[in-house]
Amino acid sequence: MPVKLPTYSLPPTTSRFSRRIFLSLATGIVATRLPRRTADAPRGHVAATWLEPPDCVLVDAQQQCALPESLAGYESALAADGARFFRTSAGPLPYSKTIIVPACLALRPEITQEIVAALKGGSRVVLESGAGFAMPSDFAGHQEWLRSYWNVRVEAPIDLWRAGNGQLGDQRSRSGRSPLAARAPYVDFHWPFRTKVRDFSRVLPVSTLEEHVVASCGHWSVASKRTIGEGTLVFLGSPLGPPLLAGDAEAHRWLRAIIALPGS
Repeated sequence: MPVKLPTYSLPPTTSRFSRRIFLSLATGIVATRLPRRTADAPRGHVAATWLEPPDCVLVDAQQQCALPESLAGYESALAADGARFFRTSAGPLPYSKTIIVPACLALRPEITQEIVAALKGGSRVVLESGAGFAMPSDFAGHQEWLRSYWNVRVEAPIDLWRAGNGQLGDQRSRSGRSPLAARAPYVDFHWPFRTKVRDFSRVLPVSTLEEHVVASCGHWSVASKRTIGEGTLVFLGSPLGPPLLAGDAEAHRWLRAIIALPGS
């Protein structure tokens, strides 16, 4: 990100000065304009500068965040794992190699367009749906937002604990509940490595090509990835934030791998 240097007027008697003086002046000006971390800054919240961008930008969708626990989970996990991250609810967004939008139903057009531009420019965007925890009346708008801006198509949320869903491809237990619903359901992640993460009851099936599947639950694809421009869009139909908040070790490992933290 370029820095615009303020202009300074020299005394009339000074017509020229050395390169060393110029570089000294320029360096001092830039240093005074760089954001700095304050003593009372929350843990993990560090200044995003053009010299040292954050590991991750965490976008708070505010009223359009259907599951605040998910946002809290990402924030807690990033801080615990020592990531340099920047939380924001509005633009302009600082440059970052990874942008995460937790439990989102929609974003204002201007910030959506900023994230799309960052994605096309090479950032990895993790877009997590919150539709499984929103009012049913909000689902149609969420579907349209995903389709219009991200070319992601999703089906109605599935309650994994609900008796009689009968869509898992397995035989039922005597209680009438599916075997998956009879125990704590897990999401099987296939990328960037194989692991299981506990789900918190609702998933959003996503229509995707087999080679783009990131995670599945039963026979549903619940997460996908694809290349857009120079970047990668990762869509999560099963929120990862609640397992992160609960301290799930595999969820933490998955997040570290996504933002390429040391030790991931």
